[in-house]
Amino acid sequence: MGKGKGSFAVVPLICVLGLSGAEQRDLERAAGPRAAHTLRATPGGPSLRVSAELDGPATPMDYGDCGPGARREPGLQGEVPMSAQRSGDSAKGYQCNVRRVGSNVVGLRGQNFQLAWYEDCAYVSTVGIQAITGALGEPDPALDGIAALDVSDPLGSGPKLTDIVKSPVAKSSHEAIEVNARRGLLVTTQGGLIAQYIEVYDVKTDCRHPRFLGRYDAGIPLFHGLRVADDGRTVYGTDTFGLTGAGQMLHAVDISDPTRPTRLLTWDPITLSPPKQYASHDLEISDDGNRLYLGTAALSAVVGLAIGGPSKADTPSLAILDSSEVQARKPGAKLHELSTLDLPNFGHTVQRIRVAGKPYLLVSGEAPIGGGQECPWAWGHIVDISDERHPKRVSDLRLQVNQRRHCAATSADGGAIYSIHYVGVDSEQDTRYVFYTYYTGGLRIFDVHDPAHPTEVGYYQPPPTPGTTFIAASPFTPDAHSGVLDNTTSVVRFRPETGAIWLVSVNSGFQVLQLTGKLARQRLTVRLTRVAPATALRRGRLQVRASCAQPCRGTVQLRVGGRRTATRSVVLGVGGATTTALTLNARARAVLRRRPTARVAAVFIARDRLTGDGAQRVRTARRALGGR
Repeated sequence: MGKGKGSFAVVPLICVLGLSGAEQRDLERAAGPRAAHTLRATPGGPSLRVSAELDGPATPMDYGDCGPGARREPGLQGEVPMSAQRSGDSAKGYQCNVRRVGSNVVGLRGQNFQLAWYEDCAYVSTVGIQAITGALGEPDPALDGIAALDVSDPLGSGPKLTDIVKSPVAKSSHEAIEVNARRGLLVTTQGGLIAQYIEVYDVKTDCRHPRFLGRYDAGIPLFHGLRVADDGRTVYGTDTFGLTGAGQMLHAVDISDPTRPTRLLTWDPITLSPPKQYASHDLEISDDGNRLYLGTAALSAVVGLAIGGPSKADTPSLAILDSSEVQARKPGAKLHELSTLDLPNFGHTVQRIRVAGKPYLLVSGEAPIGGGQECPWAWGHIVDISDERHPKRVSDLRLQVNQRRHCAATSADGGAIYSIHYVGVDSEQDTRYVFYTYYTGGLRIFDVHDPAHPTEVGYYQPPPTPGTTFIAASPFTPDAHSGVLDNTTSVVRFRPETGAIWLVSVNSGFQVLQLTGKLARQRLTVRLTRVAPATALRRGRLQVRASCAQPCRGTVQLRVGGRRTATRSVVLGVGGATTTALTLNARARAVLRRRPTARVAAVFIARDRLTGDGAQRVRTARRALGGR
């Protein structure tokens, strides 16, 4: 991305700051001797190992006809070429096998950045430069804060802005914002890029209007990212910049009582024996809370990004920690490093997935802004963690814009950024589709049903919205002001019951997408377990297994002698399956006693809203289980 019109450029995320000399000295003083030394020791930015991996193959494309209303991107895979920007063609956006069906520009404020959600509500944060730029804050204070939106009717009235959540202690939650669905808690940092506070809000009572519950004060600005354990009791916050000194790079905070968040422990790899030195931007937590998967980088890389250069130093990109003692609230609990993995990109974002029952992680990097010297930008990796002590990379998720051979072309595209930022999946437990927000490259959809050989099957580069607020010194100033580019930056939500995709772009705010083309033309299939009526008479229950080749909402029915006797509603994701038990009622068992040869049938009625024209499609699959 190019520089803004202020005296310095702001680079997204971790040190993505093009700092002036005075500002760099301020950061050094805040960081303390260790980080200040690291800053001075890397005047040219972090070194990057030169290897053939930097020009490895791009992920194969398998788009089909791209579906109705498609606008194919005019350049390389993921590129918005300068010619398209100058002609105004890029202002119309590009799409393949996906289209926008609803949106809300959040008052045309611009700077929209991160996304969280609870049921039919969405929460949108801002880019979070206010804490750094001081007086260059949001020109409209009414729009400064976390936007809450009602998305219960995205295809009808559309997403509606219902509230702006404002913290009295700080501005901007930047990208550290997450909802724990089990407890209905919205957890976020407050204070921008380097935040001092973690706040907890109730969204279960009324998700359209989050209610403040409690605040954790770290005492100094330090938090950049966070993640909440699935049980909703523990928040792990990352001190990406290492501003608190040795031993405090990762913070565990107890929110069992959300009105009184309490620190459990702090941890830093410098306390290991022998000591290690790396920072953590993002992390993932296992569903049982016993493992942490850290996206990592050296402090030299983190701070060195401030003055440009590629996104990887010679340090781990992934660290796997045993967090079982913290999860069990063991007295004197500690975190234990199990393994690390080195990848071509630093560990910016981590997402767990499971394919055919096997566990993997998506680990991706992020390149800074530096006038093209960050090329070939950053891409994603699929990592096998079946053996957590020996994780291994099995494939890459890389676009043509991430190939070194194309650096001359992509570096000429002005303010375009061609790095992965955040991620979403169709299902963590049965993953087929991975959704990456790729800054200027837009939303990219990858099919990973064969993790060793992924393919890209769709994309969406949003059209920028004219008239959004112009923020001096914003990293997205050239894009938002020119009206020819937008940047998708948020995590992605996929709703399997409807097939809707939720995401945020800096310029055009909150958006709801729908799959089209080949992604919406999958056949509905059903598999039903054969069970003899004798078993049904004896136990009165049948196990029915149903599966959809795309997201669907369905109803499984049992029919005895042609009459419906039991039903069960199911919701399935892409490639998902469900096994449900249906109980025959007394009437059905009486029929079988009188007519032992009566036919027992299972029927799966699936409703699909993902057809290209948006119409609802209904298909029925039936299987007779036979009589005696």
